[in-house]
Amino acid sequence: RILMEEPEYHWALRLFAFTMVGSMATMLFYGGHEMDGVLAAGLGLLVGLCDLYGQYNDTFSRVNDFVCAFLCAFISRLVHTYVLPESTCYFSVALGPLVYLLPGFSTTTGVTEVASGSVM
Repeated sequence: RILMEEPEYHWALRLFAFTMVGSMATMLFYGGHEMDGVLAAGLGLLVGLCDLYGQYNDTFSRVNDFVCAFLCAFISRLVHTYVLPESTCYFSVALGPLVYLLPGFSTTTGVTEVASGSVM
C-alpha cells in the first residue's frame, strides 16, 4: 500500500532540494568555495534525476547509490583536472551531492574529526 501512494512532494521540489543539499553540503561540511558549490549543485541535480528515475525502475534503484557516487566522482575529477584545476576541490565537490544518499556519512565524519581533535 505504501508503494502505491503518490509521492509526498512534487518532483520539481525534490530536484530543487537535491540541488540545494549538494551545494550547501559542499560549502558547509567540506569547506568548499563558491565554484565548488556551483559544481556540486549541478551534480546534486544529476543525483536527483537518478533518484527520480530509480523510483520508476526497480533494477536501477538497486544500483542507484553506486551510479550516483561513480558519476559524481568521475565528473568532479574531470572538472578538477581539465577544466578548473586551480579553483575547485575534488573531495568537496564529489562528496557534497552524495550527502542525501548517505545519511550517516556527515555524522560519522564529524564525530571522527571531533574525536581525533582535527576540527577546523
